Amino acid sequence: MNTDRCSKEKKDARLLETLKAWAVDQHLGEEKMLEMSLEEVREYFKKAEEKMIKKAGGPCKWKNLSDIKKAERKATMIEEAVSELGKDAFNDLSNEEKCIFQLFIWDGCGCHKDLNTV
Repeated sequence: MNTDRCSKEKKDARLLETLKAWAVDQHLGEEKMLEMSLEEVREYFKKAEEKMIKKAGGPCKWKNLSDIKKAERKATMIEEAVSELGKDAFNDLSNEEKCIFQLFIWDGCGCHKDLNTV
């Protein structure tokens, strides 16, 4: 990322670095899911769904939630489950591969230098 050093740009850089880490977890999680059998995926998501229902207060409270709330919680559960798989896959990588996936470069003064060259 190439910006100046103002606080807004620093914040944007931190947010993009966080977003990149999330994207890496999602990508690695999806890749790991593709290596799993259908039964393993089904079992994994069944456990994640059970945790989601428990977190909602149990089956009775889950049934009382609106369809919209259920859909929101299911989407969050799926995202978190895939991310968890991705984090596990990341931990299995070599140090070199981890460095490549974690690489994020912020150049905090390059923006003005680029503009000056134009």
